[in-house]
Amino acid sequence: MVDGYHIIDHLRQQYPGIDLVVVADTEQGINAVINGRADMFVDQVATLATTLKGGQYPSLKMSLVAELTEQHSRIGLFPGVKSLVPLIDRVIATIDEAEQQNMYQKWVSLDVNSDTLRYQRWLQILIVGLLVLSLIALMIFMSNRRLNVEIQKRIKAEENLQFMANHDNVTGLPNRSLLDDRLSQAVMTHQRDKSRFAVLFVDLDGFKAVNDMHGHHIGDKLLHRVGLMLSKCVRESDTVARFGGDEFVLLLQHIDSKENTRQVADNILLALKRITVIDGRQVNISASIGIAMFNEDADTPATLLKTADQLMYQAKKIGGHQYKMN
Repeated sequence: MVDGYHIIDHLRQQYPGIDLVVVADTEQGINAVINGRADMFVDQVATLATTLKGGQYPSLKMSLVAELTEQHSRIGLFPGVKSLVPLIDRVIATIDEAEQQNMYQKWVSLDVNSDTLRYQRWLQILIVGLLVLSLIALMIFMSNRRLNVEIQKRIKAEENLQFMANHDNVTGLPNRSLLDDRLSQAVMTHQRDKSRFAVLFVDLDGFKAVNDMHGHHIGDKLLHRVGLMLSKCVRESDTVARFGGDEFVLLLQHIDSKENTRQVADNILLALKRITVIDGRQVNISASIGIAMFNEDADTPATLLKTADQLMYQAKKIGGHQYKMN
């Protein structure tokens, strides 16, 4: 697994017999499997699908397990059959976890199906056959039009797949994969320019209580609202990413002084106080924030994130609703 995922600690505690190989990124994980250092590599579905598609790995096979913490299925009923709701709930309750996995594997697919090759072969045969017909020009025009439509559909599907691989499906923000890439670029840029940038690790205080009281659908809408708010607190050149769960990471480019980062943190804490109602439900959240500077606190993306994460936990440990920096 990629270093930094919270599930690593849970796996080590729950299954001490498993030998976990921790790697820096998706490419190293795939190469570990190819080289025989690991039996399998576990990562997000969209990230793996994109890497395997572009990397030419014919010997590897991807097994899909639905990420049930991120995806929620629902059944909607017409108000006229409301009396069936208790009966349907009882039926759904009988579906065990194994059957749920089977259902999700049938429903969730990242394959990009295209008939482009079939249309190309058909077009070649058509051109030869229509050389002796008076309608050859019209037929070629229609065939090319269909082919162009199919090509556009394929391009659109690949763009959607690329977006899925790099963005969070709840908030629409950059995900961990895209954040790692932008952190690496920031390190190279700021090492060359001898300038500084900052990472803010934000963990929401009170989010679990909202989920427990109002349900995951309100929790997802709250995460989306927080993502929009965080984006308004930074510049267009900065990055706001969802790190996982109720954690966000902000990458602030070209920071002149630590006072700039303090101002951003203060703005975030103030803005979170204004989020009080989601879909008519009362919510009360704040945040614990850890701030790390490059290269005063760390000089690599991994250590910079780790330092900001540790500072965030210090802020949370002493009560939350505050930020911590060295």
